[in-house]
Amino acid sequence: MSNNESASMEVEVTPEQKRAEERRILSEGNNKTVDISRNVKFLERGIAASEVHYIHRALRSVTALRKRLQSDVLVEIIPTYSATASQQVVSDCLKSILESLGQSAAASAASVKVCEPEVAMYFGLLAQLLLLDGSEYERGAQLSNVLVAMVSSTQRRTLDSVASRVFFYYSRFFEVADRLSDARAFLLNALQTATLANMKETKAMLLTLLLRNYMHYKLYDQAERLAAKTSFPTDAPNNLLARYLYYMGRIEAIQLNYSQAQLHLLEATRKAPLNAATAGFQQT
Repeated sequence: MSNNESASMEVEVTPEQKRAEERRILSEGNNKTVDISRNVKFLERGIAASEVHYIHRALRSVTALRKRLQSDVLVEIIPTYSATASQQVVSDCLKSILESLGQSAAASAASVKVCEPEVAMYFGLLAQLLLLDGSEYERGAQLSNVLVAMVSSTQRRTLDSVASRVFFYYSRFFEVADRLSDARAFLLNALQTATLANMKETKAMLLTLLLRNYMHYKLYDQAERLAAKTSFPTDAPNNLLARYLYYMGRIEAIQLNYSQAQLHLLEATRKAPLNAATAGFQQT
């Protein structure tokens, strides 16, 4: 994945917070199970209190964790969770994650923890990263189909931040397989669902993904119509706003509206995070 794409998925944190998180992870050696279990606790706390900042805290370490994540860690943790009888979609999700990693979906005798949809989605996000980094694009696309279907059937406010990242990698798998057009219809339906469910971060992500989708195939008129008929969430994360403004600037430039294009592109550079991962974006 390019640095620009990676930067769009980072939870916004200060440089000091990022360095502190990396030092904490390094100080704990290779015990990746501890990191994932800690993040699960943050997710569960956020679900219980309906506080999204706990969700963001769980997602904050994903970038650092990704560098040393291995499938055997997920395979060890996931069977210790089980879904209730009324959460068949969660059970199917956990099963699909294990199967995508080449493991059987047999339940562990120690399955005593109830798996919330947000936790299952977090496990799915980690599996997406493993499959993408391992160039297992077909498996990744299949797993992503299961994950995004779960989002559509489970509309919860606390699912928003995790779901937005799952959609990003859903689109990414289709892009690297040169089948990005195949994802467009589902992304459009998901945008409508996210809008009705008031999932603002997911809506913002889907708008940027659809603009990228249209522009990839030089469908600039369709991209402009989409932007005209929708409103970008005002409280969306700055990294998504920067990407949205960048695409809008390119659309305006192609339509010869150079003054408006310059305004959008300048604002995009102001909103983009300032770190090594965004250097390419800033230069573009």
